Amino acid sequence: MGWIDRVQAAATNAPQRPKSVKAFTMPPFWANDGARVAFGHSTGPEEWAGDTYDSYATDVLKGNSVVFSVALARMRVFGQARFAWRTYVDGRPGELHTTPDLAIFDKPWSNGTAGEMLGRMELDDTCAGNSFQVRCDRSGRLGNAAVASDGLFIARLRPDRVKIIIDAPSGDVNGPDARVIGFGYRSPTRAGEPWLFLPEEVAHYSPIPDPDARYRGMSWLTPVIREIRADRAMTRHITRFLQSGASPAIVVKMSDDLDDDEFEAFVKKFKDMYEGVENAGKTIFISGGADVTALTFNFKDLDLGNIQSKVETRIAMAGGVHPSILGSSEGLEGSSLNTGNLSALRRIFVDANVRDLWNKAAASLETLVKVPAPGERLTVDTRDVPFLQDDADKEAAVRTSDAATIKGLIETGYAPDAVLEYIITRDWAKLRGKHTGLLSVQLRNPSSTDNTPPPGGGA
Repeated sequence: MGWIDRVQAAATNAPQRPKSVKAFTMPPFWANDGARVAFGHSTGPEEWAGDTYDSYATDVLKGNSVVFSVALARMRVFGQARFAWRTYVDGRPGELHTTPDLAIFDKPWSNGTAGEMLGRMELDDTCAGNSFQVRCDRSGRLGNAAVASDGLFIARLRPDRVKIIIDAPSGDVNGPDARVIGFGYRSPTRAGEPWLFLPEEVAHYSPIPDPDARYRGMSWLTPVIREIRADRAMTRHITRFLQSGASPAIVVKMSDDLDDDEFEAFVKKFKDMYEGVENAGKTIFISGGADVTALTFNFKDLDLGNIQSKVETRIAMAGGVHPSILGSSEGLEGSSLNTGNLSALRRIFVDANVRDLWNKAAASLETLVKVPAPGERLTVDTRDVPFLQDDADKEAAVRTSDAATIKGLIETGYAPDAVLEYIITRDWAKLRGKHTGLLSVQLRNPSSTDNTPPPGGGA
């Protein structure tokens, strides 16, 4: 039985597919020419092991301080969010509220927190471009089979072990009729049949689409792999310079009268006496006609620090984090830290990057909980995010302006509840037909005793 047959057998009342339909599975996230060319292969001990999830996680994320700092900056802000339902009326956002179902996000597993769950989703996005979550209960039932009374929690699927199962009646996985009908998961430590999940059982978070595939995401690291390798090469260069005594390379010229044994003995003794950090700064004494010459290049001539800072900036910008927020050398220069500039950069970081990640994470996680009513969507409540508290003064000014608007509209005769609905949705149409018909005394003729509401004047 093929992938598609097994997925359809798991679905309730699923129609049988035609025999001519072929089964396809999405290849691993790194299995495209762009990523392979970016990584390359090497047998050297200082290079990456290969283009795999383990390589991204171990050699790139754990092995490069710049990448780790960018991922950490994203994760720290991304993980501060809390989830809530938002009601949409006529396409406009309304009030926030919660339901007991959302408790699974507050404690996604034993001793787990919402911040930890979001942090792991962000790390999966960094290393794989995709994150997969399913529901599970204490008895081990997964997906739709999980029973709430048996204690629900969220189980992470390691992204490189997930296959996206695609059905295409035309037999073309890239055809317009291709669609995702399920996910297959094989544990790295368990043999046997894979777990199969229907699309509505899996929260698939993939914030950056992969241009080489229709249904999977791409890591933000992929476009800057070459820069990461360059940064690593420069770090190795600095390390070897220090290991050589933190001094320029030396050329030693010796007499042509030395035979091979004498030459090798001299080289060994010279290295023992003058190479390495422990021998840095020693005075060199040479006899027998040898001539010691120091090469003239150094870090200043190479401008290595400036080159490395440019590489750091390109990595940071690929991750959507401004160098000033990251604290990199280029970010701490110039006008970025002037009054007001850093706050503006923080807002850009949140508004242009993190809010987009929050919205996409909420949309994906909505599949794991029951939507309380039509027209409601899972969203992120950012009111208590500490990273945004620096804008408290601006928020206070907005609240003051809203209060003045409420006061003015009520005093001119609009129903208080309608005014509040307008303030929440920013939709003037919410005030249509909601005028009480009562006008301020300044709008009436002082000699008039007529209290009849004006034509079309509301309630």
